[in-house]
Amino acid sequence: MEETNQESKMRTCTQCGEEKELTEENFYKEETAKEGYRTKCKECVKGKYKQTDDFNIYSWYKDRSNIFKNKWLFEDIKWIYDNYLKIGRKELINKFPNSNYKTLTNIIYQWNIRKTEKNDNWNDEDINFLKINYPSMPQNKLQEGLKDRTWDAIKNKATKLRVCRSDEMLFKINSEAHKGYIMPAEQRRKIGINNRGSNNKNWKGGLTPLHTYFRSILNEWKNDSLKVYDYKCAFTGENNRDLQIHHANENFSDIIAETLNLLELPIYDNMLKYSDEEIKKINKCFLDLNYKHGLGIPLKRKLHKLFHVMYGLTNNTQDQFEEFKSKYFDGEFKEILEIKEKTIKNKQRNIKEYKRLTRDEVIRIRELLDKGFPITYISKEYGMKDTAIYNIKTNKSWKNVV
Repeated sequence: MEETNQESKMRTCTQCGEEKELTEENFYKEETAKEGYRTKCKECVKGKYKQTDDFNIYSWYKDRSNIFKNKWLFEDIKWIYDNYLKIGRKELINKFPNSNYKTLTNIIYQWNIRKTEKNDNWNDEDINFLKINYPSMPQNKLQEGLKDRTWDAIKNKATKLRVCRSDEMLFKINSEAHKGYIMPAEQRRKIGINNRGSNNKNWKGGLTPLHTYFRSILNEWKNDSLKVYDYKCAFTGENNRDLQIHHANENFSDIIAETLNLLELPIYDNMLKYSDEEIKKINKCFLDLNYKHGLGIPLKRKLHKLFHVMYGLTNNTQDQFEEFKSKYFDGEFKEILEIKEKTIKNKQRNIKEYKRLTRDEVIRIRELLDKGFPITYISKEYGMKDTAIYNIKTNKSWKNVV
């Protein structure tokens, strides 16, 4: 349990058991925690668990909470500890079908056990087969040729090798693969649940809830990027409100992660959990990093989306963008974009209903505005239009609420 020395301000970490001075160097800040600091030290939060050579799995299990023991028998934990280095991912999942792989590895990493080699390394024959056939071969044929490999594993390896699906295959997937098929609502719901959080292949530690805020503080960088292209799409030359700024040199999520890492701040699910001082540091560091990685490139929304459909959402490079640009001007995307245009025109757009604010919500909004939170961020948090929040800020509405 937690022990705190009032005189010397020392605290015992609840994870590693080491007693350390209660400072920002050793513990992350947390407003709701006792004395304003978390109970685990920074090293334990970052996953740097210190284990000795005489590490005993029984002692480790004995120290776990009752909740953990209700879910895991010691025999199962001992089996994982003894066999993890000898078996592959598939065997581990088959042994514990009711637990996902992420849960299992989170337990294993606490023992400081790491595989020096993966059990499913790709040999030269499989790699050559993938390079030759991935662009144009159907999914079922690829999986037949690469036995015992999941479709996600094949796609991930292709991304690392920078091998992409051909335009013909992409067109076939978009226009014919699910033609005439409407997925049942229950099936869509189950897929959504199974791909949430850490189960999603694009999971980055919980950064997604923060995206809205970080996008709202990029206006200066976006305007400078637009100026370079005279406020027009880099490809079509059109000037309209349908433009998005593409991060050409570094992924948006990676810059957020880099910001929090440089400032040694934890990842929360809401920006309101950071202190005013931390938010000021985050704003400055994030904007500086965006300029450091270079200005963005304005693209029409459908072009921006098509790029990430082809090249994924992570590990994007300048070479990929140049290849995409060359294919666009060669007319290779004309048919795909025409289908996309028709889909947008035929799609029924539901009118969003905005709620009415309460007095307490208006008071809270004024507090956030005083702290410097952007209008666009507040409007999305409360499900309101930007103009509604602007009117509160300028006292055009809710004048009687202070």
